[in-house]
Amino acid sequence: MVKGLKIAIVDFSYALREEEPNPCNVRLAEIVERAYYELLSEGIMVYVIAQWEVALQLEKYGIPVDHIVQPRTDSYLDSQAVWEEAREYVLGPECINKVVPVCHR
Repeated sequence: MVKGLKIAIVDFSYALREEEPNPCNVRLAEIVERAYYELLSEGIMVYVIAQWEVALQLEKYGIPVDHIVQPRTDSYLDSQAVWEEAREYVLGPECINKVVPVCHR
């Protein structure tokens, strides 16, 4: 176990559609799933913070999502707003050491 190391995976969704999760968000969830299990196998404490569209798929995979970023209004949820909310969680009482962003480029 990597003593004291805590990593947050922050997952940003992509291409909002009427039906979520869309294919791109499913692929993003697959990346999170792979990283989550790899980090756990190294004895690292892993936290997952995901935008709601990706969180839907992560829950289907059985990946615990520690914080789901939801839109605050009916407006578009942009990456900056997702990061601002994730940052509040990361800097909170969990004392997370590192952040791994997962996003579409």
